[in-house]
Amino acid sequence: MFDAIKNDPAIFEITIVLIILVSVALWQKLNRTAMIMGLVYFLYLIFIVFNFVPSIEQVPTDDFQDNVVSKEIKIDPIPKVIDQPEKSEINDDGSIDNSQKSIKIQEKTKALTENSVQEKTESNERDINTNFIDSFQENRIKVVLFQTGRDIINRQLLKPDSLFNLDDRRIYCMTKIQNQNNGKTIFHKWYHEGKLRASIEMEIGRSYNWRTWSYINIRPERVGNWKVVVVDTLGISYDSLLFKIENNMIE
Repeated sequence: MFDAIKNDPAIFEITIVLIILVSVALWQKLNRTAMIMGLVYFLYLIFIVFNFVPSIEQVPTDDFQDNVVSKEIKIDPIPKVIDQPEKSEINDDGSIDNSQKSIKIQEKTKALTENSVQEKTESNERDINTNFIDSFQENRIKVVLFQTGRDIINRQLLKPDSLFNLDDRRIYCMTKIQNQNNGKTIFHKWYHEGKLRASIEMEIGRSYNWRTWSYINIRPERVGNWKVVVVDTLGISYDSLLFKIENNMIE
C-alpha cells in the first residue's frame, strides 16, 4: 500500500495543494467544502492503491545481445585517373624507367588545377562586373538641363550665359534631373583655373524634373576660367559646363 503511494510522482504536489485549499476553506468557514475536498483526496488514495502495478526491471539477455546487427560503414575509394599508356624508357640494366611518365602525369594534374582556378577567377570577375553594372543601372540619373545664369526666380534660371563680369553679383548653376531612385546625392564641383574651389552637396528626390542649384559670389580674385561638373557619390560624372568671369574694370 505504502509502496503505491510512495511511487506515485504526483502525490506530493497534490497533497501540498490540498492542504493549502483546505486551510483557505477552513479560514473562510467553508467547512462543507473542506470536507468534500478531503473526501476526494481519500478516494484518490484508494484508487492509487488498487491500481498499483509493480514495475519489473528488464535485464538484457544474451538473446537480445545476439539480435543486435552491426553495420560496417564503407567508404568508396577515391577514383583513380586512368591515363593513356605512355612510352617508357628502358635502362641499361633492362629495367623500365617510368620517370618521364610520372612527370607527364604531374604536368597534366597541374594544368587541370590551373585551368580550374582560372575558370573560377573568371567566373568571379563576371559576377563582380555584373553586380557593378546592375548597381549602376539602378542608380543612374539623367541630366536634362545644366546651365549658368545671373539669377533664379520661382525656380527658373534667368539670363542664362557663359560670360560674366564683376558687375554681376552672383553666378547660379541650375540642374534639372530625371531621377528614378527614391533618393540620391549629387555634387556641384566648381573648378577655377583647373583647381577645385567648392563641392556643393545636394539631395535629389524621385522625379522626372527635379530642379536644384548652387551659386558663387563674384569677386575680383575669381576672375578667370571656370568649370562646373555634376557627379554622384560614386564619382561618376554626368555633365559639365564652362563659363568665364571677366574683369571689366581694367582702365
